[in-house]
Amino acid sequence: MIIFFGPSLKINIDNYPAIRDYLKTFGKRLEQTGEKGCRKKTFNKWFEHQDTIAYYEEFEKEKVVWGGVVTTKEFFKLRLCFVEKGIFLNAPANFMVVNKTNYFLGYLNSYLNNWFYNNFIGTVLHKDGVRFYVDDMFKIPIPPITPSNEPIVNQIEALVDKILAAKHQNPQAVTAAEEQEIDNLVYKLYELTEEEIKIMEGGK
Repeated sequence: MIIFFGPSLKINIDNYPAIRDYLKTFGKRLEQTGEKGCRKKTFNKWFEHQDTIAYYEEFEKEKVVWGGVVTTKEFFKLRLCFVEKGIFLNAPANFMVVNKTNYFLGYLNSYLNNWFYNNFIGTVLHKDGVRFYVDDMFKIPIPPITPSNEPIVNQIEALVDKILAAKHQNPQAVTAAEEQEIDNLVYKLYELTEEEIKIMEGGK
């Protein structure tokens, strides 16, 4: 089986003779002329995708990744992870590319964000599953980085770095202490009081 993804104006098909020769066996069907039996008319080459897909290089970058469907009991725990550049995914995994990867990872995996997701966003599937839609990401109130909270953001990023390094060395490494520190820093982003934190953590 051959899967070929040819973004327009980016690939010299002659550099891939095996793919070129295979695709040519389909004859005029791949031509983008709009004629009967051909693909719609574009200015792209015969072997290229019909659309520009200007964002295709985003797939090659480092990513924040999460599963689309999760089975759970009671409190749903978001599980977002870091994926290095050059690694690709298939559905139902979702991903996003951001400038502050470690900040997003730390915040999105925090207890506060999980509490918010469970109470205001999560879509329950039957009785023990949750669907994490891509659109849900836009509903999460991730605090913007400002001069006043940047020191807190930097601490979160440093802790995420520490966790990633530990997990890279040993996937079973225990990082509960660092995760709790991140939770506490996220509370500071919102300037939550001790009473508010106790109410929110009542389900722990």
